[in-house]
Amino acid sequence: MTAELYTVAPTIEDRGATLLPWLREMRDEHPVWRDAYGIWHVFRYADVSALAYPCR
Repeated sequence: MTAELYTVAPTIEDRGATLLPWLREMRDEHPVWRDAYGIWHVFRYADVSALAYPCR
């Protein structure tokens, strides 16, 4: 599975068979990603924490 194939994240409709591997790949290979709608997604805890609490 490659992240470049997706312009929008997969859904949970298949009970995670597509979504969970996609999330793992995004966390490992593309930790910050902008989707086709222009929304930024941040997948690593440390990155989210740094964005949420920039003064820490």
